[in-house]
Amino acid sequence: MEYSISLAVIGTLLSQKSIQLSVFCRCEETFLDSMTLVKNIARNAALRENIFMMAICVELRIPLFLVGKPGSSKSLAKAVLGDSMRGKESANALLRNFKEVNVLTYSYK
Repeated sequence: MEYSISLAVIGTLLSQKSIQLSVFCRCEETFLDSMTLVKNIARNAALRENIFMMAICVELRIPLFLVGKPGSSKSLAKAVLGDSMRGKESANALLRNFKEVNVLTYSYK
């Protein structure tokens, strides 16, 4: 009896986790859909996650260190975010509700 209860509890937790992941994925997709992207840019998971985290951290004024392998859309996400998040002047209605982003690049020599 305890075994079947444990399986039921695990099943419930897994279903809640997948629902939460589904909600996050839809939020990430919504942000990516609202961004201005050139036609030949791949809308992959790395770009979607980077843009979502950058937008949230910018809005909440949370510092973000974006670390990853070369080619994992870090610089592209920064450029897309800078081009798309223009505050009240944004092309997309969703992005007009967010802060304006001014992208500055720092290079250490």
